[in-house]
Amino acid sequence: MPSTHGVSTRSKNADQHPGLAVKKNTRRSSKEVAAERQAKEDAKLEKARTKAAGIKRVAEYEMAQASKDAADATPRAAPQAKPLARTRSYADVLKGVTMR
Repeated sequence: MPSTHGVSTRSKNADQHPGLAVKKNTRRSSKEVAAERQAKEDAKLEKARTKAAGIKRVAEYEMAQASKDAADATPRAAPQAKPLARTRSYADVLKGVTMR
């Protein structure tokens, strides 16, 4: 026969109900659920709009920088072609020969 000697309930826990420690979620109406879903969807769309606006702003900035860099770039000087200069003279070996 088991002895219960020495086992006692703590005085603080004598009137507590552990099943009630965690309160159950109350049921929500369909209107509340729909409102929450709509709020989540709105937040999602707003986040997407913000992201798209940021990407567009960065793209515009990069395009402006590219055009600014192109305008500021030093134009490359075109090389000047040197005129041909004859350095040697050759005898006209075909002078006086008739070709058939």
